[in-house]
Amino acid sequence: MRWVELTGYVASSLVFLTFSMHRMVPLRLVALCSNVAFLTYAFALHLAPIAILHGALIPVNIIRLIGALREGTENPRGGDPRPGVANSRRFLPRRSEIA
Repeated sequence: MRWVELTGYVASSLVFLTFSMHRMVPLRLVALCSNVAFLTYAFALHLAPIAILHGALIPVNIIRLIGALREGTENPRGGDPRPGVANSRRFLPRRSEIA
């Protein structure tokens, strides 16, 4: 196996790993690593669409990472920092909360 193929498999594995992550900061860090791995893969094989996509995703992931880090420092307990919002981690109501 050539190093280019290995880089592609590592990049794909990192993307797969992001789908199983729950916390935003580790997810964004792994996503950035996958972007770098895919850029390496794309440049080595002259794959412009992949290079463009992951080149565009790097600033998005950096901006989102900075936002997640700021949110974590402003509200160390997690959840939603807005007043009146008890727990933003729950996306669906509990059965007891449904009329």
